[in-house]
Amino acid sequence: MRRDEAPGGADRGVTVALLLGAVAALTVAVVVAVVAFVLARDPSVPLGAARNTTHALQTPLTVAPVTGSYPGACSGGGAPDLTGATCYQLGQGITINAVEKIAVEPAQGGHHNVVILLPPDGRDQLARLTGQNVKRKIAIAAGGRVVTAATVDEQIVTGNLTISGSFTRPEAQALLAQLLSGTAS
Repeated sequence: MRRDEAPGGADRGVTVALLLGAVAALTVAVVVAVVAFVLARDPSVPLGAARNTTHALQTPLTVAPVTGSYPGACSGGGAPDLTGATCYQLGQGITINAVEKIAVEPAQGGHHNVVILLPPDGRDQLARLTGQNVKRKIAIAAGGRVVTAATVDEQIVTGNLTISGSFTRPEAQALLAQLLSGTAS
């Protein structure tokens, strides 16, 4: 047997070339898998975070453009706020029966927000609705009562709906409870 032959008669150069080829193929496969993962992942879910599952809401939420409002009780239509102090006239909106997430999260300055993450089907509907109503007010209603109304700053395409304000943690938790129950607390 020659010095440059491996046991079994194989040339050492051929063996090294085959090993390098296998390593290169494995490297390419890993790179392709990583690229496929990055392209297919949901950008609203941080890397390493568990995917949320959809949770049915006890009381469906309605998100609709505000076409008008006036102080006092509603007479002949409209949706009252939780205290009955304001009556809102609402345009055609969307109904949210399930969410991936609804929670209170800390914000800057010690304030807190209520964050709602919609499932994929709701994201498309919300994107259309908010895209048509940039710089206009939309309301979020539960149980036929307006829980909050705010101006849309920009189209929401991620399905992340953030209700922000100067809420303390207890105020944000009360708002969350109102959204989940559809009643004033």
